[in-house]
Amino acid sequence: MNDATLIIAMLCAVLAGSVLARALPAIPAPLIQIALGVALGAFTPFELQLNPHIFFLLLVAPLLFVDGWHLPKDALFQYRNVIIGLALGLVFLTVAVMGPVIAWLVPGIPLPVAFALAAALAPTDPLAIGAISRRLNVPPALLHVLEGEGLLNDASALVCLRFAIAVALGGAFDPVALAPDFLIMALGGAGIGVATTWGFHQLNTQFARRLGEDSSADILLSVLVPFIAYLAAEAVHASGVLAAASAGIAMMIEAPRTVSSGTRLRREAVWTMVQTTLNGFVFVLLGQQLLGIGGRALAAASGWVGLAVWIVAISAALLLLRFGWNIIWLRLTLFRKRQALREVGGYPISAWP
Repeated sequence: MNDATLIIAMLCAVLAGSVLARALPAIPAPLIQIALGVALGAFTPFELQLNPHIFFLLLVAPLLFVDGWHLPKDALFQYRNVIIGLALGLVFLTVAVMGPVIAWLVPGIPLPVAFALAAALAPTDPLAIGAISRRLNVPPALLHVLEGEGLLNDASALVCLRFAIAVALGGAFDPVALAPDFLIMALGGAGIGVATTWGFHQLNTQFARRLGEDSSADILLSVLVPFIAYLAAEAVHASGVLAAASAGIAMMIEAPRTVSSGTRLRREAVWTMVQTTLNGFVFVLLGQQLLGIGGRALAAASGWVGLAVWIVAISAALLLLRFGWNIIWLRLTLFRKRQALREVGGYPISAWP
């Protein structure tokens, strides 16, 4: 009963955060929701015990699905080289570099745990990108790249996190031996996600052809897709998060072909509400857990000074790594584009490949 009461209180905090964000437009909604979550953790006697499997299934899977669904299709293909470089290359580089750096900065932390922390820090947050871009004059091309990266790097970082946690719990870290498992997990998850969306569309098409279109049933089927994709992938030891993300991308490509405009509008309204609620719930949950996590981190750092040094040093290393990778990858991408254009006549190129 305490968990149910706390969940209802957290949903109320999500609603209150949305109202306060409209009243205080200078403050991003995620920061307000985190603050409300901290207040819940500090002034209520309830404590929510997180189950990672439930968290990934009920929160991460639908959020990755809807992010993939809403990603502009043309932008995804137009800027695919830059997006892949950031979402995959930068994430893997961040985990590989920041793992040893964190293990060196934080005395006593095991290397697999440091890799897990690096995987958690590697991805950017799509919601934060949206909140910042609304206040800045961000060029559309750059915004599309960041949105695409924010979707795909969540999936790649979560796969890295899963491997790091498995090693931390007693497995052996052997990159050569883990590479085939990683490919099977990634490709299997992506394939299951696409197959789930394709099956959804086939089922929906048959129902509509024989029984007529039912908006409620169509919306319910779309809601079930990320959960089915995630559970199916996890059942065969593939990546559930990649399955949910790829199911959303497949939905973005296939959705307009099978349902009427009225059903699409209703479905979009339902998913907008689901996305807003779950995103807000994640930030409130982060705030609610922050006091306990901060207290343990403070004890490990032996005071505020040590904790501040860790935060500043890790943040600075992450920023330097990101800027360095962006420069290298963009120059490499533009060089390859110039080489390709020289082969077909040397036409000028734009700043974005």
